[in-house]
Amino acid sequence: DWSSDVCSSDLKYKEGAYREALAEYQRALSLLPEGEVDRRVLLLGNCAASCLMLRRAEDCCARCEEALALDPSNFKIRARFATAKLAAGDFREARATLGDINRDAALAAAMKQIDEIESKLAAADKMLSGGKPGQAISQFAELDSKGLTDCPALALRMGRCYLELKRSEEHTSELQS
Repeated sequence: DWSSDVCSSDLKYKEGAYREALAEYQRALSLLPEGEVDRRVLLLGNCAASCLMLRRAEDCCARCEEALALDPSNFKIRARFATAKLAAGDFREARATLGDINRDAALAAAMKQIDEIESKLAAADKMLSGGKPGQAISQFAELDSKGLTDCPALALRMGRCYLELKRSEEHTSELQS
């Protein structure tokens, strides 16, 4: 029965067992009759949320696209889609995905998150270019955990910080000897 799968999946999701929740949401989707559009959108949204928590932004986007094809006016799915675009570091696409916010709380919260993360990323980039890789790495790590969870460009920035810190360490060591 698909409804018992959903309840079990929701519990797993709340416990942080996202991989298991995703598998159960997908199983429930497979049991759902084709005509059940509302339930299908709900389950696709739950799959998308699980993918996002697993740092699989591309998979999240695909589930959101499926859900929005069935229900283009679903603001919650649009906000999640934008969050997935943000997770991959695509600020422009994240904003475009939100479209007209039109006083929807979920869309407004997603836009605020995009703006805040973009601002924090710019500040961390400034720290790095200003010769403060230790401070920058701390900011980049926070961004990795709070929004840019599947962003290769962020990983590259963090790598650059580590290289700068290593060079600084070697330089200090040379000066002391």
